[in-house]
Amino acid sequence: TTYQLDQSTSTYREIVANTAWLKNADGTYVKTGNSSYTKLTINYETDKWVCQVDETCNHTYNGAEYPDEVIAPTCTEQGYTKQVCAVCYYLNKTNYTDALGHDWAEPVEVDRVEATCTANGKYDTAVFCNRCGEEDTTKRVSDIVIEATGHAPVTDAYVAPTCTTTGLTEGSHCSKCSEVLVAQNVIDALGHTEVIDAAVAPGCTTTGLTEGKHCSVCNAVLVPQGTVAATGHAYNTKITNPTCTEQGYTTYTCTNQGCGNTYNDNYVDALGHTEVVDAGYAPTCTTAGLTEGKHCSVCNAVLVAQEQIPAGHTEATKKENEVQSTCVTSGSYEEVTYCTVCNAELGRETYTTPATGIHDYSTSYVWNESHTECTATRVCADCGGNEYEPETVTVAPVVNAATCAKEGSRVYTATFTNSAYVTQTYTETIEKLPHTEVVDEAVDPKCEETGLTEGKHCSVCNAVIVEQTVVDALGHTEVVDEAVAPTCTASGLTAGSHCSVCGETIVAQQVVDALGHTPVTDAAKDATCEESGLTAGSHCSVCNEVLVAQTVVEALGHNYVAKVTNPTCEEQGFTTHECANGCGDTYVDSYVDALGHSYVSVVTKPTCETAGYTTHTCSICQDEYTDTHVEALGHDYQSVVTAPTCTEDGYTTHTCANCGDVYTDTTVEALGHDYE
Repeated sequence: TTYQLDQSTSTYREIVANTAWLKNADGTYVKTGNSSYTKLTINYETDKWVCQVDETCNHTYNGAEYPDEVIAPTCTEQGYTKQVCAVCYYLNKTNYTDALGHDWAEPVEVDRVEATCTANGKYDTAVFCNRCGEEDTTKRVSDIVIEATGHAPVTDAYVAPTCTTTGLTEGSHCSKCSEVLVAQNVIDALGHTEVIDAAVAPGCTTTGLTEGKHCSVCNAVLVPQGTVAATGHAYNTKITNPTCTEQGYTTYTCTNQGCGNTYNDNYVDALGHTEVVDAGYAPTCTTAGLTEGKHCSVCNAVLVAQEQIPAGHTEATKKENEVQSTCVTSGSYEEVTYCTVCNAELGRETYTTPATGIHDYSTSYVWNESHTECTATRVCADCGGNEYEPETVTVAPVVNAATCAKEGSRVYTATFTNSAYVTQTYTETIEKLPHTEVVDEAVDPKCEETGLTEGKHCSVCNAVIVEQTVVDALGHTEVVDEAVAPTCTASGLTAGSHCSVCGETIVAQQVVDALGHTPVTDAAKDATCEESGLTAGSHCSVCNEVLVAQTVVEALGHNYVAKVTNPTCEEQGFTTHECANGCGDTYVDSYVDALGHSYVSVVTKPTCETAGYTTHTCSICQDEYTDTHVEALGHDYQSVVTAPTCTEDGYTTHTCANCGDVYTDTTVEALGHDYE
């Protein structure tokens, strides 16, 4: 007999245990029960367990303690009803049902091996059961080919040779597998391009230089320049008058060619400022205003700075885009914030209003095409529901004959039985009889006299068919006498006009004085590394005559500084040459191949509950990826039964053979002493 402790009552009760393993003194185990009997007599004799079966019972099934249990069929196993005898616990199986058979799903892709640039990949398709997951191996299709992807060419840029270093031709490689597709060839160094460095004459205090040579491409010095001694100064004088804030003085300038050395002497006090008020103005919504300030009218110096007054909107709100609620639909409107000064929109919020539940019924009346029937309906404009049943009435017309001067008519009147509907009248016009037309001749207008258009009237009833209208006098046909623009040195004429019909002058032309030149400063342009500059000059903005000619200032030439970028695992190294003059010109050379990754692999083994995998880590840049994934092993429990004693409970211990994980179950109460 097998017992189980009921912890709520602290009592033991007998249970069905199909199979148990009992440990003998020598370490071996005895399996209890067989395929049919569950009630056993188990004795411990001579250091081992001995089981005896009671086979004499007339079985009683489906009792309150052990009701029949229906075991459902699986894909491959029959279902049945499981019965346990309430007396001897014999286990009986009956009422078998057929196995369900597999429910095969559509084929799915498995065991995929990706294609590379040059090698095909492959995969299998397999069919699995939707219920139990078993594979139908007869339907597996193996080694379905995935075509090779082909290379993805990337251009390896052309590297220009320099005076002393070689270059490379353009090539290409595959961006996916790095295979070289077009190899780069070495281009010989160019050699120096010799340029003469002109001799520099000595100045008053500066030495000169003898002629030398350098390379125009890389700036390497080929022939050094020698030093020539200074000549000494020869001064001339120039008086500078005092200004509002600056003293006057005499400037002494050396007249030797190319020197320009100066110094000042004989100082005169500054004159002081002539003050002028700079008017302020108020701000607007989006533009700032200014306070009043002052400046000097002679030198334009700011004496009292004008301060900025901030801009700002004046806000107000109103409703827009309002949609009224109906009986069944909600409405909405937008609350918009505007500036009351400039009308700019500052914000917009949308709000919803609930449906009113009140119908908007309107009555409509529809005539048939011949107007012999009229149908009245009263329908809600919002939900389309009828307030009353539609009503159709048949109508006969009343005819009024047409004359030459008056149209006739057919009048249809529909009167409805439902008082909610209003009597409807439809009038169909019968055209007048045609007039007997007489033409009223047109009168042509003249320059200063009106005319008449052609008209018509009926000779029978004198009705005007086409009314004659007054045509305005033509007036003068004005021809513009074009203006002649004055130039800087010649007078012009204002625009005038005259009549092309009568020749009368309408607007007389007036003489316009010559304009005189309008000087505009042509700003100086600084020379750059590659472009020459210009000195300041001036010209007339109207006729473009040059007033002060600009002279050319020679280009400076580049001054390159090199910066080396070292290669990484995935990117090339290179040297960048940038001009130190601040022009931003750069070029790149001296490319060095990427180092490539150097991976170190660490294997993490699978356990009972966690998957295994291999981790690959680059020892240079720490780039990392994992592969070779192995599923978790799952527990492999081995069961050992510890039998109850007089004072200790019995139980079954389950120990995983892989990881040592342990749990216990099937507790049996201690037997208690059997004293004699």
